[in-house]
Amino acid sequence: MKFLVGVAVFGGCGPWVNPAEPRVEPLPRFTVLRSQGCSGLFAVGCPLDRPLLTGVHETINVRVPGSLTVGDVRVESTSPSVLSVDGVNVAVRDSTTTVAVDVTARATGATRLKVWFTSGSLVDQVDVRVADATSIEVVETDPPRLLSPDGGTFTLRMPVATAASGARPTEDRSVGSLVGWARDASGRLYGNDAVVWTIADPSIARLSWLFMGGAEVRDDRVLLQALRPGTTIATVRAGSVSRTVTVVVLP
Repeated sequence: MKFLVGVAVFGGCGPWVNPAEPRVEPLPRFTVLRSQGCSGLFAVGCPLDRPLLTGVHETINVRVPGSLTVGDVRVESTSPSVLSVDGVNVAVRDSTTTVAVDVTARATGATRLKVWFTSGSLVDQVDVRVADATSIEVVETDPPRLLSPDGGTFTLRMPVATAASGARPTEDRSVGSLVGWARDASGRLYGNDAVVWTIADPSIARLSWLFMGGAEVRDDRVLLQALRPGTTIATVRAGSVSRTVTVVVLP
C-alpha cells in the first residue's frame, strides 16, 4: 500500500507550479471507517495499515478524483473466501468521490481489494490481511488507562442526586467507557463488531453502545452505566480469546 506524502509550506505564496506540466491528482487513499477511533463526529477514517479481525464487518473507503456514480465503479476481492465485498456506495464532495466498500473478514489470510472503472481500467488496489486475535488489550478511556493483563478492575459510582440549586456534582462516575483492542503478533487489529462484550449481572451495570444495550454489545467500545451497588464481571471476546474485567459499582 502506498501513501502520498504532502508538504505544507507556511508563509509566502506557496510552491511554484509549472503550468506547462500536467496536473497530477493525489492517489486514492484507502481508509477503514467503523472500528474504534475511525468513526465519529470529527473522524475521517483510519489508514488501512493493520489487519482486520476475523469476523469483522467493516467499511473501507477510497477517495477517487472526479464525480462518479455507483455505476461507474466495481470492486472485487481477489480472495473472497478471506474478504468478501458486500456492497458499494459512492458519495461526491468537492469533485472527489468516496467509494465506500462494505466488507466482511471471513477467514484468516491475505487478499487484494481492487477498485475498477466499469470501463475496464484499474482505479486503485490495496493488500488486506485478516487475522485471528491472540490477545485482548482493555483500555479505560476517561481518563486513559491500560487495565492490567490479568483483568483489572473498573470502578463506577452510583449517580449523585442533583442539588436543590440545580448544580451537578463535579465528577460523575456513573457512566464509563472501555475499549477492547484485539491483537495479534503484529499489534492491534481493526475489530468493530467482531469484538463482543457481555456482563454477568446486568442489574448492577448496563452495557450500551449506539443502538445496542443490555447484557451484550457487539463493538470494540462499550459504555457501562451503574444501576445499583455491587460487583460483577464484564467479559470481552474476540474469536477464541477472551478477557474479564471486574466491575465494581460503589454507592
